[in-house]
Amino acid sequence: MSDKGGIDALHLNYIDGRFEPVSGAERIAVLNPASGVEIAAIPDTPPARVSAAIAAAAAAQPACAKRLAIERAGHLRRTKPCTCTPTPRRAS
Repeated sequence: MSDKGGIDALHLNYIDGRFEPVSGAERIAVLNPASGVEIAAIPDTPPARVSAAIAAAAAAQPACAKRLAIERAGHLRRTKPCTCTPTPRRAS
């Protein structure tokens, strides 16, 4: 797992308007392409949950497309603290 000043970012799946942890899933290393250093680890989400995420995104897309870009950006700004909050490093 990456060590950014002793803190790892916690990565959750965002499916159908909710953040959800992936229990028991392996992690996939995210590497800095310039240095090859691991900068994060994301959940290796099971195929059934990936399918659920795709279905939820497809269902939400028509309503989202009708919104102004500034409205869509506002949603991203509101969810950023949930997706980018550093957490203490877990014991390996």
